[in-house]
Amino acid sequence: MQSLVIGATLVLIVLVGVARALRVRGRSSRSGADPGREPEGWWVEDRAEDLERRWRDEKKLRPNTPAQRERDRAHRRAQRRPPEQVARKGETYELVVLETQYDRVPHEVRGTIDGLQTFVREVPDPDGPDALRVGDVVRVQVTDYGAGRTSAQARFLGRQ
Repeated sequence: MQSLVIGATLVLIVLVGVARALRVRGRSSRSGADPGREPEGWWVEDRAEDLERRWRDEKKLRPNTPAQRERDRAHRRAQRRPPEQVARKGETYELVVLETQYDRVPHEVRGTIDGLQTFVREVPDPDGPDALRVGDVVRVQVTDYGAGRTSAQARFLGRQ
């Protein structure tokens, strides 16, 4: 029984030490942090400040014009529509390759089907003579929808 208490005490001491080390590491990354006292919930405040700063910076880059506002509304509508309205599972579609993602495993290319982001797998070897490039038109078969249902996954069938 005594050894169990000693073991539990040692585990507690190690956990407290790890927690302190993590707090010190997090504190040193904050600018202007008081090394003697850490305010309650500082990580939430820092995250909120960071998100607000990024939102302000993004707003500065986007023109506040009627055309931009219409594009933003169209984007929000497209994100809310069910992917089945655009591309049905099992159906074959043509799309233009907008991006090659050969650094991923498995290799993928990305295009859109009527505005629905579509990631295509089972593409030709990027080092082979049939490698796909941006601008190529390909035939694909939709196999599934993304987790957020704002994208589709498809299988490469061939070039157009």
